[in-house]
Amino acid sequence: MSHTLDYLDVNRAALFSKSDAKYVRRQLFADRIDAFNERLERVLADQTAYDDLVHRHLEPLQVRRKVDLVVNSGLQRLAKLATGKTTSSFTHVACGTGTNAENAGDTALQAEVRRIACTDRFDSGTSMKFSGFFDSTTATGSYTEFGLFDASSGGNMFSRTVFSPAINHAQNSTVFVLTQVVSQAAS
Repeated sequence: MSHTLDYLDVNRAALFSKSDAKYVRRQLFADRIDAFNERLERVLADQTAYDDLVHRHLEPLQVRRKVDLVVNSGLQRLAKLATGKTTSSFTHVACGTGTNAENAGDTALQAEVRRIACTDRFDSGTSMKFSGFFDSTTATGSYTEFGLFDASSGGNMFSRTVFSPAINHAQNSTVFVLTQVVSQAAS
């Protein structure tokens, strides 16, 4: 009998009014990220999403969800981490405007616009969780692609996600977030 190790890579992107920035940013840390993702799922299902931490309804302007893949360079980096050949972990999330479909051989975003340090990153059982908060100073754009990297520029890409339709951000008016959960999947 052969066994395979499968993973599930779930990414969510959400756009919020700049006035919600302080409330949204507080949701992106280890103790709140699962509840935040659950509220985004409720919004995607056309249900209300009350935030008990700030006692208000979570009202994103746009929400996207996609299951995609960890790219080869990400799997190679995980192998090096597991065997002690590197101590460099995934620390940055980037956004861009590329629209090419994800490919296991991708090593960079197609059209990267901005890269930021992860708001939080942590493990939970067999899951890895990452979040990134793109503030209102991010350039206006229709952001379609996101990636996770091990450096503030260049470096190794862990994953790439292409959302359609785009997250339509307006500088100085909106903020947007990306959450990523990679976990072992039942096979």
